Amino acid sequence: MLLLTTSHRPSPRTRTFLKELISVLPGSYKINRGHKTLLDLAIEAKKQGLNYVAIISDRRGNPGSITLYEVVEKELLRPSLNKISTLILKGVKLSRENPAAGRIYGATRLNVDPSNCISDDCFYVADLLIKIFSKVLILH
Repeated sequence: MLLLTTSHRPSPRTRTFLKELISVLPGSYKINRGHKTLLDLAIEAKKQGLNYVAIISDRRGNPGSITLYEVVEKELLRPSLNKISTLILKGVKLSRENPAAGRIYGATRLNVDPSNCISDDCFYVADLLIKIFSKVLILH
């Protein structure tokens, strides 16, 4: 389904955000980016049987955006990544910063309920989640 990683040299908050995303997104696989290029990430995603890659980037030491890519395999060539979308993040709050928050580990199902969407952006994100996580999705 989804390979998750960060941009090069992520901040500690971004690393923590990645860990929290991995715990709630079923079928996701985390990889430490290091010096890996987009081609390296595409090859790793194919090796793991994943069709999508998400790269979490920093902005001023905080998680700032998630760029989504689809892994495409051209005939007799290496896999490559086609950019689908960039989601801008604002006001990210980590679970450790909220005393009332509980942590979820090992989620096996994902629920997407677009019935409360009032903007096209919300519907777009819901459609992306449905496309990426169709195998483990509960629709309402």
